[in-house]
Amino acid sequence: GRGHNPEKQKALDPQGYVLSIARVERHKNQAGLAYACRQLGYPLKCVGPIRDTEYAREVAQIGAELLGEVEHGDTMRILASANVHALPSFGEIISGANCEAYEMGIPTVMSLEGAEPEYFKTAPHYCDPSNWLDIMEAVKAAWNDTRPRRERTLPTWRSVAIKTLEELQAWQGR
Repeated sequence: GRGHNPEKQKALDPQGYVLSIARVERHKNQAGLAYACRQLGYPLKCVGPIRDTEYAREVAQIGAELLGEVEHGDTMRILASANVHALPSFGEIISGANCEAYEMGIPTVMSLEGAEPEYFKTAPHYCDPSNWLDIMEAVKAAWNDTRPRRERTLPTWRSVAIKTLEELQAWQGR
């Protein structure tokens, strides 16, 4: 199973920006997201360590504000005020940042590539990460999402471990 360790933070009133929490590198596709946001006129903030300096410069030139690595509690406060969390990467197993946004009820944009559609089902707005127009449409849909911002629940690492132990004990008892 896949769990996470949720930060106890509630969504706040949206402050007019899209947020992407991830390492800044080509695989995470912040450039495609930045281009889509620029076309929509939505400010984009990126939180995460810069793994590719040349790529980070490209993302900033398109118009994203790169905040770099930020302490986790501060990252969660920035997330809580975002209109949208977007990570249109070229494949995620399950992103912890997407789990955190989901838990807070922040509208999210995720890639159709990877395991997230199976895990998150219909809650997020999905996009083809290789098509900036598709990213743009997903971000616009998330920005205009009228679903109430409410907390949702995903498994924690602790609950996954307990369930795994219970399953192993039941299997051993057979």
